[in-house]
Amino acid sequence: MFGKGARKIDIQVSVSESKFKPGDTVSASVSLYANEDVNAKDTTVELIWYTEGKGDRDEGIIESMVIHSGDWSSGQSLSETVGFTLPEGPWSYRGHFITILWAIRVTVATRNIFSNIFDLKTFVMSPYDDVALPNPNESTATYSEESSAF
Repeated sequence: MFGKGARKIDIQVSVSESKFKPGDTVSASVSLYANEDVNAKDTTVELIWYTEGKGDRDEGIIESMVIHSGDWSSGQSLSETVGFTLPEGPWSYRGHFITILWAIRVTVATRNIFSNIFDLKTFVMSPYDDVALPNPNESTATYSEESSAF
């Protein structure tokens, strides 16, 4: 599952389903493994929505919880299951100029903001059963990078 790799901390995020309706509870399993010592502040799990496409990127953090505070030691691991209740909107949407995506994001906030470590898992949130969106498991919006882009 985990092991030595290029990343300082391996993060795996999975959600219970790929599609939810407003008011549903999103259950997410989060696993982290430190490949080396990391000088960190907090490790958080967030329920977010964000936009992709033309124009400026927008983002909303609906709920956030700290699952670990402080530094990570090489070999240290953590597994948590969290749940978030979805609000009424905005709904997932894919248009010609803009896409609205929902995700569970895990961030290890380091003392150097330019080397924050994060991963996220996207899913669809809509009141409708038939939504023309890409499969969240195949989305180009699933990131696994060391960056401060978020």
